[in-house]
Amino acid sequence: MGISMSTARYKICRFNEKPNGGMFALLGLQVLLEYGRTGAARPPVTAALLAANSLVYLRLGPLDDILPMNCDVSFNPYRIIEGGQWSRLLSSPFVHAHEPHIFFNMTNLLWLGSELEPAMGSARFAAMVATLLGLSQGITLLLCKGLYFLGDGTEYFVHHAVGFSGVLFAMKVVWTAWCPKDTMSLVLVMPAKYTTWAELLLTKTMVPQSSFIGHLGGILAGYVYLRLNRLFGGPEPPTRRFAPRAMGARHASARKTPPPGLWRCSSCACDNLLSSNICGTCSTAREDLAFMRRRLQPPSSRDAP
Repeated sequence: MGISMSTARYKICRFNEKPNGGMFALLGLQVLLEYGRTGAARPPVTAALLAANSLVYLRLGPLDDILPMNCDVSFNPYRIIEGGQWSRLLSSPFVHAHEPHIFFNMTNLLWLGSELEPAMGSARFAAMVATLLGLSQGITLLLCKGLYFLGDGTEYFVHHAVGFSGVLFAMKVVWTAWCPKDTMSLVLVMPAKYTTWAELLLTKTMVPQSSFIGHLGGILAGYVYLRLNRLFGGPEPPTRRFAPRAMGARHASARKTPPPGLWRCSSCACDNLLSSNICGTCSTAREDLAFMRRRLQPPSSRDAP
């Protein structure tokens, strides 16, 4: 699981650093490889989010004159509450401080979107992202106001923050809740449900200027979303890319066949595209292909020690 450099607490004067293009070229290569490979799902909402964040950061052509300065749209609890500048809640996630900041955030968005959107469907994925954006920003604002009220959060109440990582942390909570793996590796192997909390601490340790309170708000937003989804009878978690154990549907592979164009892994029961010979969840080889290759292999090579 990658680290999302995020919602960083940078000085206002550092909010408009010019890109040098190196990391953006690498990001473009990642997008090209993901969307250009054979059988790729090519999720459109993820692509739109990547494009929106990139255009706001690059400020190409007339956008440089149209878009406001980053410090005028950044997340600042004092100006939001006392100044009534509520538009900052929706604008600040699409602003990034510098090139490494947007590179790591968009890399995480590409990974999470490629996992979640094909499984959920674009409409439901878009609704989830919009909900998580509102929840993460709102919860972060409440946390900042609460700390200020207790007399121990003046710094968080007046600081400026930018970045999409609050939403990304919320998306990671959703992904790990529906993830078929019991354990995941993030420096150390640990239960999957704890990896987001470990990343919260690891990010703050490695990037001291990152906004701990913003990331925490994103994590809490993810849990609130999952709770509301269950409370109001929302759609069940997706089944195309995630294992039935995480969906509460055990032994689904024994009850029904995979949808057309997919094959089902015998180890974790995840459905994969026919263009892939390896399960994307547990890395198990596709058994029908392995059987066919053994049948086609000459007897002499099969019997060789």
